[in-house]
Amino acid sequence: MYTSHTLNKKESHFKSITPLQEAPSYARLKASYTVEAAITVPIMAMILVMVLFGFRILQVQTCVESALDKASRQTAVYAQAVDKEETLLLCASAIAKTAIKKYKAPTEYVKGGLTGITFLSSKVSGDYINLVAVYKMKFPFPFFYKKTVTVTQSAKSRKWTGYDKSKSEEDKETYVYITPTGKAYHSSLSCSYLKLSIQAVSYTSIKNKRSKNGNIYYACPLCAKGVKSGTVYITDYGENYHKSLSCSGLKRTIYHIPLEQAIERGYHSCGKCY
Repeated sequence: MYTSHTLNKKESHFKSITPLQEAPSYARLKASYTVEAAITVPIMAMILVMVLFGFRILQVQTCVESALDKASRQTAVYAQAVDKEETLLLCASAIAKTAIKKYKAPTEYVKGGLTGITFLSSKVSGDYINLVAVYKMKFPFPFFYKKTVTVTQSAKSRKWTGYDKSKSEEDKETYVYITPTGKAYHSSLSCSYLKLSIQAVSYTSIKNKRSKNGNIYYACPLCAKGVKSGTVYITDYGENYHKSLSCSGLKRTIYHIPLEQAIERGYHSCGKCY
């Protein structure tokens, strides 16, 4: 009786851990892995394709940029012999497309291929050749409901048509002369305000001297402090007397700048020369 009871208990214990009961939970775990893989793998593949596509866009842009630069420079040379703008534009387009093909640009990613690169926005009038290339890059798959992305690139070169003196005279900017310590701008270097006109006088007579502006002469803070005798140096339009000819106060620094810039800095016109 005891033995039979023990065996039945053991049989019930073994029966509770049979593999047949564990099989359903294992199947569910395996199925969850399959679902996750079905979602993540395509997403990772899409991200990888978009990264590779970005390198293709960069490759096409590099080739087109080099081709535009070459075409604009060559067309700028031909501009001296060709007067018609239509002919120049056709010439520039042909040179650019030939160069794009020569540089082996992956135009299979461009909508329409090589013919899909247009130059209709280019301008060859005036003094410059301005080439503009417009094309559409094809997405590997629709991205936010967009199948293509528009790319615009340009290159600009001046025509080799020579120097036009009449135009340069019209556009010539007016320049004036100023000094760091002065407040007026001058039209000529020969203006008396720009000339130092250094004079040597005795210290005892300095109190009776006046500049041509009527100013009294004061001791130069750089070289004439404490001077009570001897020879000093003055200028016609200065405000200080100097003990040394090498004093920086006796050196005139003159700048040649545009008139508009002088006005912006607060300078006014000279009453003598302007």
